[in-house]
Amino acid sequence: MKAQPGQRRSGQAGSEPCLSSGDWRGRSVGSEEAGREDAAPKSFTVAEADAVSLAEGSIRTTATARSLGAAGVPSPGHAFTRIPQEPGRPPVSSRETGMARLTAKGPAPAGRDAPARGNERASRGEVPRRRGRPETAGMGREESYDPHRTEEGGELVRARTHWREGGEQTDALVEGDMPVPRDRARMSPELDRLAELARGQKAVQFTSIAHLLTVAALARAFHRLRKEASAGVDGVTYAEYDRQARENLQQLHDRLRSGRYRAQPLRRVYIPKEAGGERPISIPALEDKIVQRAVLELLEAIYEQDFLGCSYGFRPGRSAQEALDEIGRVICRRPIRYVVEADICAYFDAIVRSQLMEWIEKRVRDGSMLRLIGKWIHAGILEDGRLLVTQTGVGQGQVISPLLANIYLHYVLDEWFEDVVKPRLRGEAYEIRYADDFILCFQYREDAEKVLAVLGKRFAKYGLTLHPEKTRLLEFGREAWRQWEEAGGPKPGTFDFLGFTHIGRRSRRGNFTLHVRTIRKRLRQSLKRVSAWCQRHRHDPVVEQWRALNAKLRGHYQYYGRATNFRRLWAFYRAVRRIWRKWLNRRTRGKSLPWRVYEELLASHPLQRPYIARPWASAGSHV
Repeated sequence: MKAQPGQRRSGQAGSEPCLSSGDWRGRSVGSEEAGREDAAPKSFTVAEADAVSLAEGSIRTTATARSLGAAGVPSPGHAFTRIPQEPGRPPVSSRETGMARLTAKGPAPAGRDAPARGNERASRGEVPRRRGRPETAGMGREESYDPHRTEEGGELVRARTHWREGGEQTDALVEGDMPVPRDRARMSPELDRLAELARGQKAVQFTSIAHLLTVAALARAFHRLRKEASAGVDGVTYAEYDRQARENLQQLHDRLRSGRYRAQPLRRVYIPKEAGGERPISIPALEDKIVQRAVLELLEAIYEQDFLGCSYGFRPGRSAQEALDEIGRVICRRPIRYVVEADICAYFDAIVRSQLMEWIEKRVRDGSMLRLIGKWIHAGILEDGRLLVTQTGVGQGQVISPLLANIYLHYVLDEWFEDVVKPRLRGEAYEIRYADDFILCFQYREDAEKVLAVLGKRFAKYGLTLHPEKTRLLEFGREAWRQWEEAGGPKPGTFDFLGFTHIGRRSRRGNFTLHVRTIRKRLRQSLKRVSAWCQRHRHDPVVEQWRALNAKLRGHYQYYGRATNFRRLWAFYRAVRRIWRKWLNRRTRGKSLPWRVYEELLASHPLQRPYIARPWASAGSHV
């Protein structure tokens, strides 16, 4: 039947996953892009409307007419508003922005003929990422752990982050005449030059980079902030600041140039931790976020050339999924038998500031930049009307904190393990780190015990403490599994990393492979959050609840949707179905929602079914 003009067709398409096979592009659950339901039914017939009406708390036909409209027009819950986009303004020239040349202290860079990043990673001993059977990599009978490839050459496609975290920019600049780049990968010529200098000579020191903090750079930083983020101690929100963005950013730039800029205290909030207790989060003021974001771009261009390939957390173009892939490659391809699982106690609050600034000065000697960083890490914390001043820490929650934390662990752990520890070991050893969570993999037990004995002393030297209960040595890997099958004894253990429990298994071909499962505690916490959301929003229109739940389901599948975790995905999906019905059933007293009617509602408004967002190249492991 042909739909009338202005009327949507019922049952036009089913709900589809937002990612196709091989598409690893991550999306934020709370973003507008992740929450849309392009392929889902936008309207329903009168028979389908009865289920929705009963879920809304009324079974009268007036509710159906009100929901469908006089001529089948979707209800307000189905309406979509197109946000107008202001056309881009002409870019500001270097003469207008006062851009100057970069100056660096040290020998001349090697230029564009410097060795590629891949060669540097190979020289550091990182496992090469190759396709095909492991015999081509020099291994006899070792299993493949290649994720699904999307390029013919077998190169891993880097997952882009959401534009608010520095990925694609989708909104034009509302006010002002500063250009906003569409993609962070295409840096400005000044940042390209900065990265080229840092990549060419590892000992070069940058003495003049503060002039790159132009009004245009501040505008780019402002539009990359999260619009719904919490306000700082001044109470200024993104929307309020955006009303006069051009004037506000110009005044902020003037204060930076004249030295009148002052960092405001951090607002302290607490969020629940997985193992119980609360985690302190420090929220800076909006203008501090803007300046920190602009400085972050400059420092990332420098330190991304120094960071090793074993680090995956809070770095552009890298993600937790790649860290999990690397664990599989190391354990399944290399002769690994022992794993050290480590955890740092209150890492962001234990960083020694003087030592951090000393390491930053190895690369950045610009006094203006160093003073800005010093202001942010020494800013007090406002809690319950009291100003608290701490001697250590960088304030977890600031925009600049993840980069500072990576710099600190780069010198404390990464460089030390690569340059000092590995040459002294008998066998192979590997490190995989995501922010302050890391594991160490070893071929021989004596090497693992030796490193574990000195690791605590190394961390204590720089003010850090390893968690005594979460730091342990376990036997894990292909050789450990084979010995357990032949000689018996205790079964090889498992370890948790980045939300997954890693388990050794035999594939269908009988080869050793690595399986992952969602940590049970993480699964329970995710369901508790969904239940709390359904309870708070149970009186919202059913269509709005349906869209929000689908966005949450897609976000869960996007992170936990790995090839061996499908059962836990289905467990999450079934639990969300029961939770939604539970709270729809409590909207109105005396009017229950039978399963038959609820199934009719799900037929017209289906919840997103589980899908694998991170597939393997093949169903089984190669011999």
